[in-house]
Order: sequence, then structure tokens, then C-alpha cells
Amino acid sequence: MSKRSLLALSLLGAALLASSPPALAGPPAPVTITWGNRNKEVAVKAGQTFTVRLSSNPSTGYQWYVLAGPGPFQLVGRKYAGRPAKPGVVGAGGEEVFTFKATGAGSGFLRLYYIRPFEEKIAPDALWQTKINVGK
Repeated sequence: MSKRSLLALSLLGAALLASSPPALAGPPAPVTITWGNRNKEVAVKAGQTFTVRLSSNPSTGYQWYVLAGPGPFQLVGRKYAGRPAKPGVVGAGGEEVFTFKATGAGSGFLRLYYIRPFEEKIAPDALWQTKINVGK
């Protein structure tokens, strides 16, 4: 094959690659939110899921309670993931994981309280909140 034919084939291949339709994009990757996002704003897209992961130790009677005002997101799942404890140790902590789905554009505050349900007063540092901004 001549150099001229090889060059022509290379240019044709490059032109075909450049004109091919873009690959279909899948859903946006899930966003993980932690204690470090406390009192900050987090941006997600409509239809995207996001998780909130906060340290917890339910053996002490404390657990996280979700208080979400009107907002463009909804709780779709909750689980507790305990950390492995040393043999004979009782009450090892872990983390609570809350999964939300952004349902539409807008913004709203997501608040969680770390309390024991029988206590009447809530300590100020028991509140975790963030503003969720959902774009299109």
C-alpha cells in the first residue's frame, strides 16, 4: 500500500470517528455526603441519588432522625453499618447511611438530629444540616 493510500485511509478513519454520535451518558454517579458537609451546600442533579453517612452508636440509645422540610428530594433507604468490634467489646459504633433521590429542580434543607427518643432537650451539636440544591 502506498504512503498516499495509507494517509487517505487514516484521514477517512479520523473523519468517521469525529462524526460518530457521542456515547450515551448514564445516570450521574451517586454523591456521598458526610459530617464534613455540615452547614454547607451540596449540588446534585434531578434524578440523582445521594447518601448521607454519619457516625452512630445505637447501643447508647442515640440514633439519627431525619427532619426534611419541603424539598426536591425524598428518602428512599436507610441502614446501619456497624464497625467490627474487638472480641468481648460491647457497644461498638458504626455509621447510619441514608439514601435520598433528587426528584426535581429546586433546593431545600436536610436536617438530621442525633438524639435518644426519650430526651426532651436537643443539644445544639446534635443537629446536622445541609442545603441540597438540585439542578436539571
